[in-house]
Amino acid sequence: MLKVPLISIKNMTKEYWPNAINSLVKRKKPTIVFQNASLDISNKTIIGINGVNGSGKTTLLKLLASLYLPSKGKILIGGYATDRFNKQAKMQVGASFNSERAFFRRMTGQENIDFFSTLNGISHNKDYVNNVEELLSLLGLESVYKERVERYSAGMKEKLGYLLSLLAPKDILIYDDFAKNLDDKAFKKLWFFLKEKLQSQWCEAIIISSPKLSFLTTLTDKIIYIEKRKFREINRYD
Repeated sequence: MLKVPLISIKNMTKEYWPNAINSLVKRKKPTIVFQNASLDISNKTIIGINGVNGSGKTTLLKLLASLYLPSKGKILIGGYATDRFNKQAKMQVGASFNSERAFFRRMTGQENIDFFSTLNGISHNKDYVNNVEELLSLLGLESVYKERVERYSAGMKEKLGYLLSLLAPKDILIYDDFAKNLDDKAFKKLWFFLKEKLQSQWCEAIIISSPKLSFLTTLTDKIIYIEKRKFREINRYD
């Protein structure tokens, strides 16, 4: 029986048209980020995303998280096309984009956790409580999770993003600019935890981006390099 790839990108094009309201000069052509790009990602894989600044690393991850839709072509997550079955595709992904806009800054960490878990339909049962307690301990947020997020350091905000992505089992975990603000101890604890999840039935793939190719080489099974609006696969052992 033929196994469907966990992620399949088929002849995908992503383009942006300038916002006429915010642009002094309305361009006649869109900015093309990807053009007729294709890629398959299999189960039980750690993938690194790399490319020069502005190549589209964050855009690609947001496309995989079903936050952006392709302009042309298809993206299938677990067999679900993100344009037609957006909700089903989204439910398979846990993601953090290292953005302060991902949280309500005037709410506490605990309030953010409870809000986003409810928004994503996660029951606040005993398993949920135990999972949150484990993640708070793992990420070193026990002493600050009742404080407003606006008081958090960059590293604390990054950790909160990881926590929110791990509130329930997901097939795919996606992290933009992975471990950007983490010290070595926090990074090692988190990475060991994520690899454990990948080896279990909790998660099927981890996808991380970083501007540092050497960093990705030490962590991943394969690196996807974005170049000339397409994807080039690099085996880390090459």
